[in-house]
Amino acid sequence: MKKVFLFAILFMLVLSNSTFAITQQEANQSLASASLALNKMQSAGFNTSLVSSAYVNATAYFDEGNYEKLEYMTKFILDTEKESFFAYNLINNVNAQIENKSSFGYDVSKARSILNSANQSFKAGRYYEAEALANDAVLALSSSSRPVQVVIFHHWFPVVAFLIIVVIAIDFSTPLLKQSKQSHRLLNLKKERQVINKLIQEANSKYYHERVIPKKEFERLVKQYDKKLREIEKLEKELKEKIFREKHRKKRSPTNL
Repeated sequence: MKKVFLFAILFMLVLSNSTFAITQQEANQSLASASLALNKMQSAGFNTSLVSSAYVNATAYFDEGNYEKLEYMTKFILDTEKESFFAYNLINNVNAQIENKSSFGYDVSKARSILNSANQSFKAGRYYEAEALANDAVLALSSSSRPVQVVIFHHWFPVVAFLIIVVIAIDFSTPLLKQSKQSHRLLNLKKERQVINKLIQEANSKYYHERVIPKKEFERLVKQYDKKLREIEKLEKELKEKIFREKHRKKRSPTNL
């Protein structure tokens, strides 16, 4: 009876593993989807340095039969491809808004400066950061001012009261929106750092243990990954300092005294 019971448990374990295991066909489909995503980004002229490295690793995992790690890499490629086009369209949309407001005489210098930073991040392949900066440009654009024009109102009091309410609402909501965007950007940077650390581990394994990549290629990859990590660490430090200053300024504001 015990043997039958143990055999039943073993059978269930085998069945559960086979149910959730990734098949070769599924892995092949994931790899094909990743290849299409990479080609789409390259055709658009986007920075694909990190995505290309991930695809090389995914291909190696397919050859090894390590389909779980392959799925991890292909998911990163597909997510990055989706984010890159989203950020690209967002930047173009915000740029059109800036030019439109500028044509009406608004001061859009701050929004334009932030959007330039978004473009630089996009060109460097930091698409999540580019999206966050583009959203910051939208916030700056919403608070942009236009040249003062003297207008005589017959009913000036309701207009002044309405303007005061708008200013108070913007002053209250802007710090909260900024803090939320900054926290979201920090989370995305953390995800990028985790992926790069994973790629560094794989490069070390392929060079030191598996001996499947030459020394020059290994050094090139490590240099590329280290550069990305330094950029991310610098951005994380700047964001944390900015969040700290915002919280500190909020505590010292007259409304909190």
